[in-house]
Amino acid sequence: MNSCQICHARRLTAFKSDEDFLRYLTMGAVGSAGVTEDLNRHGHRIIELERSTTSNKIWSQKIKRLRLPDLLCIRCGLRVEARGKSALQIKVSDTPTNPERRWSAGLDDDDLFGFLQVYFDGDTPVAGSSVEYFRVSDLRLTEHLSRLGPPKSAREGAERDRCWPAHVPSYDGTVIAVDATHFTMKSRSGALRHQRIPSEHVPYVLPGEDFRAGQRFVSGVVPKPSTVSCPGDCWDPVAQLRSMRSGISLTTAGRQYAAVKALALHTDAAAATTALLDTWQDISADYRVRLEALGGLAGRLQGPWIAALGRQVLEAPSADMQMEAVLILSEQASAEASEELATILAQRDLPQEVRAAAAWGLGICGHGSPHLLLEYLDDPSDTVALHSLVAMGSDFSEGLLQRAARLLPRNDRAAAAAVHLISRHRDGSRAATLLLRCLNEAATNRLAGWALYGLALLDGVDVRGALSGSPDPSIAHQIERISVGLTSDWLLNERASTPSAIRFLSRQTVCRAPQLEG
Repeated sequence: MNSCQICHARRLTAFKSDEDFLRYLTMGAVGSAGVTEDLNRHGHRIIELERSTTSNKIWSQKIKRLRLPDLLCIRCGLRVEARGKSALQIKVSDTPTNPERRWSAGLDDDDLFGFLQVYFDGDTPVAGSSVEYFRVSDLRLTEHLSRLGPPKSAREGAERDRCWPAHVPSYDGTVIAVDATHFTMKSRSGALRHQRIPSEHVPYVLPGEDFRAGQRFVSGVVPKPSTVSCPGDCWDPVAQLRSMRSGISLTTAGRQYAAVKALALHTDAAAATTALLDTWQDISADYRVRLEALGGLAGRLQGPWIAALGRQVLEAPSADMQMEAVLILSEQASAEASEELATILAQRDLPQEVRAAAAWGLGICGHGSPHLLLEYLDDPSDTVALHSLVAMGSDFSEGLLQRAARLLPRNDRAAAAAVHLISRHRDGSRAATLLLRCLNEAATNRLAGWALYGLALLDGVDVRGALSGSPDPSIAHQIERISVGLTSDWLLNERASTPSAIRFLSRQTVCRAPQLEG
């Protein structure tokens, strides 16, 4: 399951650094988004089933969620586990000694795995052009042909990689012929290649099909489904929910959760609302299912249900469900939800990461309300202040840019955040002009120093443009002196083992906000 972004402390042991962990999460998020897009092209209507599967945000609060696949089609009920891989393989994580952490835990035979390559173009993650699908039932039937890798850490019961053999060409080409024992391929250069098909492999390609290097399985030990096309609107989540309301097992809870998730977008509004209300009021149900039902009611009915969801941040039975309530609230596309998030952000007695999640929802997750974050740039909590800064993004209005400049005289904490925010603005020339004006109007050396520092953070081209009309040539020399440290200090460099908190958090903004797409 792709919930590792909320299990940071436990999973980080398998990675060399936070950077490696973030890269891993980013591949997973881009992979889930790529599988979503591919399945939608096959007629499905895919939503997130596992929350945040298309996000790479790292939270330190571990949320104990149900074991679920990543994606769900609300038309046919298909559930899909998505896997983005730097090297395309039929590979999953497995803990053979722990039934709850087996690779197939929480999965039904009809569920799918979708594998695709994800590679980086510089710092930009890119999904490959081909998604490879396998049924869980076929993976189970061929598990004896898979290989189990070494433990990922020294602790007892550590995860291991389980890999089913499959062949991926390392060159671009076209399939020319397939017989019982060999492929004939033509590379882009025109050279013919004859590839033996291992006796236990099933061919996956047909003559005439093209393939890209590293992005397509041509054979493997696991049979592939003949089609992944959606059969249409054949799943009734209302009926599924009613049929298992009396169940209390985790498996039942997982299926209830999937039905509840789909009901938020179900076409029969009256039936969906009734089923969601019944689930929310059923105190015997798993709280995670009930909370999701409340989110569905908030999305459909707004008003008091948005407020009820906000109250769960205070009334939830555990810290992780407090956090989950904020994340669900962030998915609600309404002004009322934005106001509720702002109320949560303002409550300094709440856990700082709960408040930070509210800030993230206001800025990153589809609400587009950076104006509600400006006053928290100097919040006493570093976590809240940093998340507010990054969540404001770089595309905020001219009015907010001017308001940010007025924070410089407040205190050093506010000034530091303000100059970083201004330097991140999408229009570097406007930012440079504004900071130069702040410098010229500075009443104290300290204010002048902050303005100079902000100018040094900007691109030199933008600064030189703003300085072209300045009568004081010494300003350029002062900025250059500050810039030496910013550009040459290896401790601030991206390659350092501890990159700046702003830079690191800014790369955790892969977020498709699927519920806000309507």
